[in-house]
Amino acid sequence: GAQAEGAAALARAVEGSGNRGHYKWEGVDYTEIKATNDKLNIADYWVSQLGDRRRERVATVEMIDAGAGLGMQAVSRISIMEAKEAEDRDRRAAAARDVARLKAADRAARHEVSCCACGGGPDGCVKPPPAFLAPDVAAERLRCRNCPRIMSLGCARLVIRPRMGWQCPQHHCRSCNRTASEAGGLMFRCVDCPIAFCAECNGEAPFDAVESNPEWEDMGFYLPKSFEYVRCTDCYKVRLEREAEEKEKAEAERAEAAAAAAAAAVKA
Repeated sequence: GAQAEGAAALARAVEGSGNRGHYKWEGVDYTEIKATNDKLNIADYWVSQLGDRRRERVATVEMIDAGAGLGMQAVSRISIMEAKEAEDRDRRAAAARDVARLKAADRAARHEVSCCACGGGPDGCVKPPPAFLAPDVAAERLRCRNCPRIMSLGCARLVIRPRMGWQCPQHHCRSCNRTASEAGGLMFRCVDCPIAFCAECNGEAPFDAVESNPEWEDMGFYLPKSFEYVRCTDCYKVRLEREAEEKEKAEAERAEAAAAAAAAAVKA
């Protein structure tokens, strides 16, 4: 029937191909061995040729001391590997947390100590906290993500810390709220108060140009090319008044000292 026809077709194909059967394995021709042995003997011969290359049995468990008087226990090697991987993950996570703490401490060291709005130190702001904030919350410090400025939540009039970090007011013009790039590529930052202004909004108002800010440079911060240090009009007036008061005080002290010296000379 059909089986006989199929067998006959296969025999014809083998005759036509020149191969009498599949007796080659890994480059070894077993045709001659087949002539005198059956398939089982061929398999035994192939196994004997492997010699030391025969696959060795691999243990899947390992005996370890369980401690607590439990003695040696058989533990799966996969479980041991998973435990070691978990320890490595914990170690890497702890190292990442240490690095994050060091970075946070470094950022804190690169910021001012006093609030740039009221001048209050670490103990609290000079201004009273707003009514919508508790005093302890209002006293929390915000560090600018782009410069060394620092301000309290109360002075910034914020209820919570911004999720993406806080940016101090000196990165936008106080009048038009534009950035330096939006205002022609130049912004003036006052070194004595937290305001900044562009040339267009400042107009003809006088200000005092400041060459550098050594305190910030000691923290490793250098002003971008799109900003310039200045003293705004109000701070410039305050500085002139303070300098005039200091000068007047110094002159009064010198006059007093001179009068005391003259009186001492008369007595002598």
